[in-house]
Amino acid sequence: MVPDQSGSLVFYSENIFDKKQAGFSFNENPGPSFFESRIFNQNGNNKNPFIKSIDLFKVFHFHDSGFNAQIKQPCATNDYSSLQSDGGNIAAFLYRLQESSPQYFQMIESVIRSVAPFFNKFLLIPDEINPGQIFLRWFEIGSEKVFSAHNFSDGTLRFICLCALLLQPNPPETIIIDEPELGLHPFAINKLTALIKSVSVRSQIIISTQSVNFVSDFEPEDILVVERENNQTVFHRQNTETLKNWLTDFSLGELWEKNVFAGNPK
Repeated sequence: MVPDQSGSLVFYSENIFDKKQAGFSFNENPGPSFFESRIFNQNGNNKNPFIKSIDLFKVFHFHDSGFNAQIKQPCATNDYSSLQSDGGNIAAFLYRLQESSPQYFQMIESVIRSVAPFFNKFLLIPDEINPGQIFLRWFEIGSEKVFSAHNFSDGTLRFICLCALLLQPNPPETIIIDEPELGLHPFAINKLTALIKSVSVRSQIIISTQSVNFVSDFEPEDILVVERENNQTVFHRQNTETLKNWLTDFSLGELWEKNVFAGNPK
């Protein structure tokens, strides 16, 4: 990529070769610059392993939990094929799991209960007046009063979405989550990292985080530190052998705080 006259980055040349599928290659010789990748527009891209891989990526961010956030609104009862990136169809998605995969649904409720002891169970049925809509409703332990998504704290609501995403029967092959620790109690963060580790056996999970507690629950080889060097983004993977003397006295998160493996403002 090169800058154009306005300073925007544009594609100038593209080259891809897949060693596992030697029959596929793509070369775009330098020529007129263009704003979008031409890989996606080439003929026969149904055979393109690069495109297939990118199509499997799903990015999730459950940041918006304000009063008018989609995550707190009713959604279409039949909008349950997959969890939306902002969790806007969480009620319908959980409703589908309740009806078709009860063992997974019960597991989700159990994990939520472990970090929110007041939570009893969900009440997930199509709206009695408008069956085309469904609300995220629930019961508190020791009460018959029905609560709505608005009665959850922001952190609890985000944790519910993360549980639904990670504990579904067939998670996406590649899951990207932006700062999942937002609003979570340290105990909930520990639960979340345990879920991520268990699901990573089946899916590739990429997390961006700025949480010391979150980092401490992983191994050095799991951590990529992203820094800006010489006007470019550089990734550094950590190594247990390099940090072994430090790790006898400090957690990985503490080493990050001490700037042992960088990742802090300079």
